[in-house]
Amino acid sequence: MFSVAILQREIHLKQWVYLVLLLFGVAIIHLDGTDSWKMKELSSIGLVSILSCATLSSFVSVFLEKRCKESKEHILLWNIQLSVIGTCFSYIYYLADHFHTALSPMPQMFFFGFDSLVWLLVCIQACGGLLVACVLKYSDSIEKNFATSCGVVLSCLATAWIFSIVPTVQFCAGTLCVFVSTHMYSK
Repeated sequence: MFSVAILQREIHLKQWVYLVLLLFGVAIIHLDGTDSWKMKELSSIGLVSILSCATLSSFVSVFLEKRCKESKEHILLWNIQLSVIGTCFSYIYYLADHFHTALSPMPQMFFFGFDSLVWLLVCIQACGGLLVACVLKYSDSIEKNFATSCGVVLSCLATAWIFSIVPTVQFCAGTLCVFVSTHMYSK
């Protein structure tokens, strides 16, 4: 909806149907194996939190797309600026977290616990951020959501293959919904 409101993008009725099918497929996959009684215990605060996160994420994605397409700056420069701001806030949090031990020396240094695996994950996340910026610059946020959904499904399939887990019928139905909606939306 934000794409329509902010970017004045026209989405046809069949594309709305495929977006709903995508939502349905992802929901089926995430609800796979959950007990229906547990779902009834979902509090209104949790539901509001989920809807708020989804709405804010959608808004930020569309806003970022608009900013990327209107900006004359290079994507890499823009990502460096954003990472400097994020690093400053992370360091402020680090100092605030260790404020209670201000009189004694800090028990752990800033990069305490960073081994080669953690650095690999940091690099993967950084490359993922650059890829998202490129997708938004040269594509749109709706296509990014389809790509993310396909990535989640492929990760689940890879996990099932690696750990020899047999996917359930519900998971297969959700996967089918995701791939069909992705294929049909682009037509």
